[in-house]
Amino acid sequence: MSPLFSGYLTHRLTGEFKDNIANYFGQWPVDYKSWTWSEDAAVMDKFNIPRHMLFDVQMPGTVLGHITPQAALATHFPAGLPVVCTTSDKPVEALGAGLLDDETAVISLGTYIALMMNGKALPKDPVAYWPIMSSIPQNIAV
Repeated sequence: MSPLFSGYLTHRLTGEFKDNIANYFGQWPVDYKSWTWSEDAAVMDKFNIPRHMLFDVQMPGTVLGHITPQAALATHFPAGLPVVCTTSDKPVEALGAGLLDDETAVISLGTYIALMMNGKALPKDPVAYWPIMSSIPQNIAV
């Protein structure tokens, strides 16, 4: 199961049950240190989602699969074209604006206003801001 459109679309295009882990930040049973689904039974119970029902999650930039012949007929994309996972709009926007390290900041005035910087560690109990997974694997955008 993928509760997100990105996983559904990946499955329809490639036949794979995969999605990008960065799309599940915040409201899902994610282990933020390993960037995978939590292995903690108590965490999984809290979310009431059996692990076998979740898509396999991949890092940003990973090839999720290739366009199937059926999807090629429906979309006119070439069969065999790789489908690469990205993150959500804000991390992709930050990457495109040049946010590549922890010494640069980006101000975004889009869907919501955000000041973003990259970091390696998830801040403990953030209250004044919302950390998200970066487009750069193993980085957090805060």
